[in-house]
Amino acid sequence: MQELVAAGLQMYRTIDRMPFVNLPGPDPEQVDSIQATLDSVRSDVTEARSAIQEVRSGAAAKVDRVTNAVVMLSGRLQEGRDKLAALDSQLAAVQERADQLQQVIPTVLAIAAVLLTLFLVYVGYTQVEVIRLYVSKWQKLNQ
Repeated sequence: MQELVAAGLQMYRTIDRMPFVNLPGPDPEQVDSIQATLDSVRSDVTEARSAIQEVRSGAAAKVDRVTNAVVMLSGRLQEGRDKLAALDSQLAAVQERADQLQQVIPTVLAIAAVLLTLFLVYVGYTQVEVIRLYVSKWQKLNQ
């Protein structure tokens, strides 16, 4: 699970480093809390394994320790699931916004291109008129 999250974050950061690309990022505190939850789950798993080994080795009185470790592990896993679900919902909102922008940006660029073209045609026309007026005044001066 941790490798999957790390690979996803690395791919996201790689895309975000591209020129002219500024992706909205997940909240760093939320990512750090998910990482901390994963670390605590890892320590709980280690504790549960050691408690199970003690029970297997004959220390039957340690069953409560195994039960407590498994309960803590279950709680941490649920906490991690909740945080991942919240992050997933935020990323889904970002993806939805990106889809909206993907549909809007071509229209905006087309309108900007038309307006720029009209402006440049106007500038060209005014330059032609200024040159024509200059030539007619120049011809009047020679007469």
